[in-house]
Amino acid sequence: MSMSGNAAARYTRRAVTALMLVLATLLVATAPAQAQTADGDLDTSFLSGDPAIADGKRIYGRTEGNDGLNHVFTQPNGDLVLSGFDNNNLSNSGSVRWAHIEINSSGGGTGLFSNPDDRLFWSPRTDVIEETLLMNDGRYAQVGIAGTDPGSGGKERHYNDYDCTVVVRKVDGSLDSSFSGDGKKFVTFSTGKHDDCNAGAIQPSDGKIVVGGWVGVGNSGDAALARLNIDGTLDTSFNGDGKWTTDLGGGWDAIRAIEIDANGKIVVAGSAVDFFVARFTSSGNLDTSFSGDGIHTFDLGAGNTDNLWGMKIQDDGKIVVTGYNGSGNVGVARLNADGTMDSSFGSGGITITDLGGSDDQARDLVIALDGKIIIGGFTNANGDYDFAAARYTTSGALDTGFSSDGISTVDVRDTNRDDKAFSIAIAGNGSVVLAGKSRFGTGGTRHEWAVAQILSSTGPPGSIAMAAFGKFHKDDQDTVIATHENPAVTAVPGGYQAGNTLSSGTEDAQDYVVNGTDRTFTLVLGAQPASNVVLDFSVGAWSGNDASRAASTTLGTDLVIKNSAGSTVTAATFTTSNWDSAQTFTVVPVQDSVIEGFENASIVATVNQASSDNLYDSVSAVSMDVVIWDDDHNVTSGFDHVAGAVDGLTLKGFPSEVVYLDYIEQDEEYLIDPNTGVAVRWYCIDPAALTASGGDVGDHIRSLGEAGVWASQVWTSGSHDNNGNTGFWRAQFAGKNWTSLDSFNFPTHTDAVQTYVWGSDGKLRWNDESGTPSAETSTACPLDDRLYFGSAARNENDKETVSTSQITIRAIAGITVAASDGSTVVSESGSTDTFTVVLNAQPGSNVVINVSSGDTGEAQVNGTSVKELTFTNANWDTAQEVVVTGIDDDIIDGNQTTTLTVFVVDGSSDDAYDSVANLALDVTTTDDDSAGVTVVATDGSTVVSETGSTDTFTVVLNTQPGTDVDINVTSGDTGEATVEPTLLTFTSSNWNIAQDVIVTGIDDDIIDGDQTTTLTVSVVDGSSDDAYDSVADLTLDATTTDDDTPAPTTTTTTTTTTTTTTLLPDQAMLDSLAIVLTPVATLDAPLALVAVPGTDVLLAAERPGLVRTLTPRSDTTFLVGDPVLDLTHLVDVRGEGGLLGMAISPDGEQLYVSFTDHDLTSHVLAVPLDGIEADVDRLRTLLTLEQPYRNHNGGHLVVDPEGRLLIGFGDGGAREDPHDNSQDLGTRLGTILRIDPRGPDPYGIPAENPFIGDPDALDEILVWGLRNPWRFALDPATGDLWIADVGQDAIEEVTRIPAADIDLGINLGWPALEGDLLTGRPEPDEHRLPDLTYERTNEACSIIGGVVYRGGVIPGLAGAYVFGDFCDGRIRLAAIQSDGSVATRLTDLVVPRHEGYHFVSYKGNASRHKIVSQGFQKARISNAPQIRK
Repeated sequence: MSMSGNAAARYTRRAVTALMLVLATLLVATAPAQAQTADGDLDTSFLSGDPAIADGKRIYGRTEGNDGLNHVFTQPNGDLVLSGFDNNNLSNSGSVRWAHIEINSSGGGTGLFSNPDDRLFWSPRTDVIEETLLMNDGRYAQVGIAGTDPGSGGKERHYNDYDCTVVVRKVDGSLDSSFSGDGKKFVTFSTGKHDDCNAGAIQPSDGKIVVGGWVGVGNSGDAALARLNIDGTLDTSFNGDGKWTTDLGGGWDAIRAIEIDANGKIVVAGSAVDFFVARFTSSGNLDTSFSGDGIHTFDLGAGNTDNLWGMKIQDDGKIVVTGYNGSGNVGVARLNADGTMDSSFGSGGITITDLGGSDDQARDLVIALDGKIIIGGFTNANGDYDFAAARYTTSGALDTGFSSDGISTVDVRDTNRDDKAFSIAIAGNGSVVLAGKSRFGTGGTRHEWAVAQILSSTGPPGSIAMAAFGKFHKDDQDTVIATHENPAVTAVPGGYQAGNTLSSGTEDAQDYVVNGTDRTFTLVLGAQPASNVVLDFSVGAWSGNDASRAASTTLGTDLVIKNSAGSTVTAATFTTSNWDSAQTFTVVPVQDSVIEGFENASIVATVNQASSDNLYDSVSAVSMDVVIWDDDHNVTSGFDHVAGAVDGLTLKGFPSEVVYLDYIEQDEEYLIDPNTGVAVRWYCIDPAALTASGGDVGDHIRSLGEAGVWASQVWTSGSHDNNGNTGFWRAQFAGKNWTSLDSFNFPTHTDAVQTYVWGSDGKLRWNDESGTPSAETSTACPLDDRLYFGSAARNENDKETVSTSQITIRAIAGITVAASDGSTVVSESGSTDTFTVVLNAQPGSNVVINVSSGDTGEAQVNGTSVKELTFTNANWDTAQEVVVTGIDDDIIDGNQTTTLTVFVVDGSSDDAYDSVANLALDVTTTDDDSAGVTVVATDGSTVVSETGSTDTFTVVLNTQPGTDVDINVTSGDTGEATVEPTLLTFTSSNWNIAQDVIVTGIDDDIIDGDQTTTLTVSVVDGSSDDAYDSVADLTLDATTTDDDTPAPTTTTTTTTTTTTTTLLPDQAMLDSLAIVLTPVATLDAPLALVAVPGTDVLLAAERPGLVRTLTPRSDTTFLVGDPVLDLTHLVDVRGEGGLLGMAISPDGEQLYVSFTDHDLTSHVLAVPLDGIEADVDRLRTLLTLEQPYRNHNGGHLVVDPEGRLLIGFGDGGAREDPHDNSQDLGTRLGTILRIDPRGPDPYGIPAENPFIGDPDALDEILVWGLRNPWRFALDPATGDLWIADVGQDAIEEVTRIPAADIDLGINLGWPALEGDLLTGRPEPDEHRLPDLTYERTNEACSIIGGVVYRGGVIPGLAGAYVFGDFCDGRIRLAAIQSDGSVATRLTDLVVPRHEGYHFVSYKGNASRHKIVSQGFQKARISNAPQIRK
């Protein structure tokens, strides 16, 4: 199927699509934030028109018969045009007619039969639109079939005869009489029956209409093609009579897709047993330059019938087709423009995909702006048929960025109902739209129109390609701009050369390369702009590892960029004619005489939006790394660069080839910590020869060449090198002149510091931390020469080689540590072991050495954590003993290794020993602990009765675990006895605290005698410390005594009076609570919860504007339902805005919501409820309030027992109440209002309100002087009002107003007071201080008010105020004690992603949340309540 024509037309289509994507991007940038999903998921911006269908899908049509969509395309404005058929609602349910539908980009608007011509019916049987084409002037041309002979039969395709039909509509949808007289044209290819047109295309050059399909010939069909003039007549310049038919030998040959290529040639595709693609000249002849004879036929490999349904032509002229084979798999193939298979695509040009079903069908395809291919169709992988889409890369592989495996399916209606998509299009926002039909009911042929939209990122509308051709590392793959400060240098440094043998065990991806220079880079655009595109050059950061001096590299200072003409430029300009021609630029460094080794940076090309075509506005900058090799050296201290080749290598100016100018002396030792991959070199230099060559050490060594390196060792990524000459890099850096005295191992960087000593015999000796020489040079350096240290590295990670911080030159000193029997082993039983410490050289003054234990919980030295040893110049060679003792820890942790550190106390020791490295000794502590669980029944047995009596038993761990241990407690017969809790969690801190399990007898009304129930205590292996996995289950028998007897013959009714005593929670009660927090549901920024009276259902308000149901499941979690109220089109979430509050009337018949809109206005609405269904047609506005700023908007709602509505508003925002709103009774800002939402309209004023009749105050105000009362609550037992007011910078506060004081019109003092602190503003004459405050910290910074718990699940919590803090997410408790003081507790419970969390009292349980804590802390408390005069 096609809408496009030549290359210009395809570019126009892509430009339109790109424009739609840009518009969509701009819309997204200004629209409220919405939750985003991944490519392949349903696009929820495509809204549902049916509450039973989820967002991203829509079902249209009527239920009387068979409706379906065969084609969809996207208008330039983003609207969707759908076409197909619908049942004509006549007596024959199989009769269908043409249908044309338009909907907006969000799926909204019915678009059904908006014009009488949108549905056409000529025959008593079947009329179907197969494809709708957008003509050059904006009209529609629709291609399909119309029945001409009813015959007999029943369903969609059961008819006696039909003809190929073309209909042209005007822009307004009405029939265009300039086409064939009445807007309709029948095209007949033969006098026999059945002429079917499946596809069409519009020629861009002249607007002529090309249609194709098949013509019936007996019991088979031939491929058929025709071309119409714009007036509806057959174009006789096409094959003589305007028509073409042929038998391709497939039995039933059919054209199912048509495209016009960039040269105006007609490309058709279809099926003739196998796939075929054919190309015609404009005169209607087969184009023999295409596949030799104009037709290319190929098989999908299944050996049976293949069906081709979709085709598109890429911008490069390649042809992509799709369909399915007889094995039930879909196929995608790509042909070159000459008709040969494209071998760069899939396997031999074909990709076969199993969508998971036995009958997978691809029916259409689109090509995204980034070249990816997306097919649409259906699959029965899930039992019934579902919509299906698959996205492929440009090479034909499934794109795993699309639904993780490249395949996305959509169940449009529900399971057991077939959904089939026949067309696909790219939506205005870049997503893909599938159109087809969905079966209505579980059987029969009744279908409705169905559309689904799936997210599919297609990349920006324009693109920029940047390429570089030099190398910096072995694995750079010619992607670096590599240049040199000296413009004459054309080969940059490196180590790899042609012919080298590489070893995977010793080479590194970051190794430098030889002759990798190429100081050029290229730029080219990926899409033709309508006007110029200017790319500005700048210097950015290096993207590789370990950048060098990147921040100091600037354009014009360190380097310039020249174009191919040699001119210095700061930008590249592309035009509409040269956009696809790569431009070449050269990076030229500036010689700066600064010794840098090399500089790293990147060259960045950024679109200059003010000077560029809008197509490229959203295209990101591109960059390529650049390395500038230095040619400066000749220093007088520290390191000097060796500016030439040594060891016979071409390491010219290698930045990591350096020599240290402080040469070694006879009485010194060099301590060196080499980096991995570094060659340590020694240069034996004759001072006279050095002077004669000019005195530059680096230059002199370079002039000596290979002979300049007297000795060399190499450190690689391995742990050692036994002979110094294995592997590529050892060979390159020439490990030489060493004789092994021991193992000759070279520990890597950070493993050990290497010590070098120049002996009196002229030989250089090397030893590790043991102090014993491991190797010496085989030759001597004369003692009157100078022995210089140097190094060279192979890659960027070691570009610093051995820095000065890794070199110590000192007089020789050392320490020896010796373990008794060669190792140190103790046990948790308290056993001991010893080791000794002694100095290696006599100090001039005392040396103090400390021995410390790395883990005193496992091992101690001499009974403490640190043992101090003092050596003098007299006892320095006498070993001192250290005793190590094992420590019992009650933890099942296996044998543990503790590192004992032996180190010199520098400030108290001879300076020669200050640089001696710390020594480490490992001590093994054997473990004597084993896992176990102990269960103890109270009073030795567990007995309950059917009256509901309870008994308890305890569970405790025997040993401390390393991680949590979860234990399940289950009842073998919950009809006789239940247990609570059923899950116990022991941590490393509470493992030895027994936890109670309550057993409750269950009444069964059965005379069954006393029953025994087995209670099982078992470790949950998957969530517990592994040490406890093997602990066997424990059982405990519980006896339930029977209370059932035969029913008496007479009935006596006894009335019992129950007295309930409410205990005030005190500090001890709060501290003793054992409570846990359990996630029960996941929502998008939930800010409010209410319980629907008389049901178990909660309503949850999400900040973006949705209200959803939460229905409890049997496992204590909630099922999140579909939205019952959607205000997202009204709600603005910027700043602190959004859907901020929700409450419900006591009878459950009214839902009240509060939100801020895009005009910075707060709204409070009343929405009638029918059960849990909102009647949005009868919602009404109670009040509105303009907000001065986007913060401190309040918005909380509470309904009191009398049905009155309390509304909270903040002071209006900004900081410190700049307009003094909170102390102004003439505004609703900074107050809590109380209204009667039941009337008179819009609301009534309760008679008890404190300011009725006051001309200076609003009648609605109940409490004032508030900053931002984000949440407040009424105690359901006492009627007290608890207000949590968010602080400014210092104090968070809670004020309790007793029920008796609520109607007094209390002023809480803001902005004169923040909590109980004066702010410097005038203090009001009367105000009330808060009952509870706490200071703002980095963790706790914004109070979230809660509720007073009056439930029965946690008796000790009854009467407590449960609240939290936005910043640390931690749940807090507070309660008024009998003496009037406030008891508080900060629990360990943290709400994950705690933004906007909310508390609600639900059927007596506080949000069904249980709380657990390991202690508490006091919040700062003011005496409560007070009145400051």
